[in-house]
Amino acid sequence: MIESAHFRQLFSYEHWANARLIAFMQGLPPQYILPKILDIFSHILNAQTIWLLRARKENSDFEAWASFGLTECWARYMQGITEWETFLSSLEEDEFYENIVYQNSKGETYQNNLIEIMTHLVNHSTYHRGQIIAYFQQQNIKGLPPTDFIVFLREMN
Repeated sequence: MIESAHFRQLFSYEHWANARLIAFMQGLPPQYILPKILDIFSHILNAQTIWLLRARKENSDFEAWASFGLTECWARYMQGITEWETFLSSLEEDEFYENIVYQNSKGETYQNNLIEIMTHLVNHSTYHRGQIIAYFQQQNIKGLPPTDFIVFLREMN
């Protein structure tokens, strides 16, 4: 059995990586923050909210691709940290393995346990952070923040 501590660590990584990226964006002149970049970063944050609502067995009628400005992204990021940490701290070990029944954006019903959901969520964010970094690279922006899991582990030690 995998311990929930690993998934709590992955979630800490998720927040660390998003914080690095948003802090980097806040330090750039506004003309480098293309609308597509904000769309993708907003999508990362929206997905976190959607999956949290599903995990808490609440209505997840939340727009996956709603876009926000950088200031609102920061506020949503901070709110997401608090809500996910509160939720995770309320769980017992065995609750990470309980199936959660939910509907996707097409109304199709699925079920996965929290470990599977958290694994998906971290991978989903990593994928989209890579897209954002690629947009910055296309603009020849230097000093891009590394957001790799192994860098997170090194910095936490």
